[in-house]
Amino acid sequence: MTSCDDGGAHGRQDRIPQSLLLILGAVAGCLIANLYYAQPLVMAISRDLGIAQQLAGSIVSLTQIGYGCGMVLLVPLSDLIENKRLVLSAMAGVLAALLVLVTAANPAMFAVAAVLLGICCSAAQIIIPFVAHLVEGPRQGRAVATTMATVLGAVTLARPAALLLGDLGGWRAIFISSGVLVFVLGLVLMVMMPRREPNGRSGAVQNLISLGKVFRAEPSLRRRAFYQGCMFGAFNIYWVAVPMTLSRSFALSSQEIAVFALVGAAGAFIAPFAARLAEAGRMAIGTFVACLLFAAAFILSNLAIGAHALIVFGLLALVADAAFHTSQTLGRLVALDVSPAVRGRANSLYMTILFGGGALGSFVGGLSFDRAGWLGASIIGATLAAFVAFLTWFERSAVCAKTEDYAE
Repeated sequence: MTSCDDGGAHGRQDRIPQSLLLILGAVAGCLIANLYYAQPLVMAISRDLGIAQQLAGSIVSLTQIGYGCGMVLLVPLSDLIENKRLVLSAMAGVLAALLVLVTAANPAMFAVAAVLLGICCSAAQIIIPFVAHLVEGPRQGRAVATTMATVLGAVTLARPAALLLGDLGGWRAIFISSGVLVFVLGLVLMVMMPRREPNGRSGAVQNLISLGKVFRAEPSLRRRAFYQGCMFGAFNIYWVAVPMTLSRSFALSSQEIAVFALVGAAGAFIAPFAARLAEAGRMAIGTFVACLLFAAAFILSNLAIGAHALIVFGLLALVADAAFHTSQTLGRLVALDVSPAVRGRANSLYMTILFGGGALGSFVGGLSFDRAGWLGASIIGATLAAFVAFLTWFERSAVCAKTEDYAE
């Protein structure tokens, strides 16, 4: 069994097997996908459990709130506890949460299971920094991007998979299938995942308290976390509104909506190309363009809906997903560009802010669509994305001005 140690080069490689990257990405993607299965099934779940329609968006928010709690309570432990043991323990918690969720008979039971599921699924955010620990040097960005492409692909496929299985066996079917997949991947991980003993020697409470110190010491992390929190909120507004729009405006069935959602899966595989932008020093301009493209795609979709142009609506969905995944990949590379000793905590802070924005976006998406349809949702989502583009351009201009002053 191989291992890696923060205390030196032992276990670090410039090249690790592609199969290991794919497996780690698949496990992380499988865990994170649990946050999205309920998104296209909110109406079915709310009807079955007796949840008011205006609160349907909170079904998705519950798991994301739990995920945010896990980012604060669980992920920072990756700087203290052997990573493989921590991930496998969290996966056991995922299985327990899924068991409670699929047997839920009332909103309260579902809510408890959803929050617990989110907390344990945050172990996915131990895996991505783990890849950065495995691969140091110039190939690190591409290794992380390869893993993220697998993760993002799994996340995007979560929506159509939920719709298809929900149509065949009810909303619980997708969560039962997820439990089986988590169990199988856990067995694979037991064999393939290297061990990593971090150097951290402080207690769990001190480690948690140190989050504030890490946050204050990393201004780039603070800015990028805020940017991506806004973008993830916009992204969730978009995908809460899409299934309802396809049903109401285009009269698509659940199976047809599932096929449509597959369009977005192609956008996830732009992650390695985003890593090359970072390697070329075009992080800021890449983020700026990606945010503007997302905003434009969201707004222009109003014209596609008005003209009943489903193909155009699908192409704009592909642009929106690719733009979001580009900004997400670039943001993650910034978050991981810190000292290995604090990488787990830095990633915890980044993802906590990110999913806080995402949870708020899910709630706002359901509420805004209920009140003002796609137009209302698109105005809010596009404004958030354009705001991030403006901040990125302002930051880039400020950095360039400082560089010129220094040169003079």
